Amino acid sequence: MNVFQQQELLYQQLRLGSGYLKRAQWQHAHSILNDAQATALELSHVSWFASNAQQHYATAVMLTCGAYVHLDEFDKASALIQTATRQFDNWLSDNSMREARKTLYACRAQLIKACRHVHQVAAVQIQKSRT
Repeated sequence: MNVFQQQELLYQQLRLGSGYLKRAQWQHAHSILNDAQATALELSHVSWFASNAQQHYATAVMLTCGAYVHLDEFDKASALIQTATRQFDNWLSDNSMREARKTLYACRAQLIKACRHVHQVAAVQIQKSRT
């Protein structure tokens, strides 16, 4: 599959995953969005598309976390965000990514916010289950 086909596949995966989320089909959503993450990671190695791929990776991660939260799989959501944050740290330490630093920091900040949100929702759910 060439880069343009992979790029189109990524857009299809994100659209499909978002559609599943809108229809509350959490299992389907996280499955296709996991594929979108993998596709975005592959495309992040293509220099002229790297910045877009990194942003799409962050989007796929956050959407996947949304699905995990709805499935009450908070540990999976938290682990995914931690993995993604480490990935962004790796990209930030890569000197060839200098131009994309602002975008990388912004995506990383969004992931940290998402992680806090997952922990807040998990705490509320745990509290509800105890009462």
